Amino acid sequence: MPALLFRPPPPVPGGRHGFPNPDVVRHLTAGLSEEDARILREALSPGPEAEEFRSRLREERARLDAIVGTEPFDAAAFRAVLDDGTERRSRAELRQHAVLAEALARISPAGRQAVARAPKPPPFEGPPGPAPGR
Repeated sequence: MPALLFRPPPPVPGGRHGFPNPDVVRHLTAGLSEEDARILREALSPGPEAEEFRSRLREERARLDAIVGTEPFDAAAFRAVLDDGTERRSRAELRQHAVLAEALARISPAGRQAVARAPKPPPFEGPPGPAPGR
C-alpha cells in the first residue's frame, strides 16, 4: 500500500512527467505570434535540472516507502523527508515563477492579452466533461 501513495505520476504525452503539461502549453500558446509562442514554450519547457529533480523525487518516495514499511514507524523521520521534499519543490516552483514572469515580460502586450484570455484546460475550470448547462 505505501508504494501506491508515492508512485510517480504516469508520463504525459511526449514521455515527460508532470509540469509542463503539453495540453496547457498548447492552450496558452494557441493565439500567440510565432515569436511570443516560442518565448513562452521555452519558458515552460523542462530545464536541464528536470531529470535531477525527478531522480530526487524517486529517491524521496523510496525513502518514504522504507520509513512507512519499518516498525516501529518513525513519524519524525517521515515528516523530515516530506518537509525536505516540500522545501525543494517550493524552491523549484519559485524558480519556475521567475522564469515565467521574465518570459511574460518579453512577449508582446497582445501576446499577454491572448494568454490572459486563453481557455484554461482542466483542472483550472473543473473536471473534464460537458460544460454546465449542456
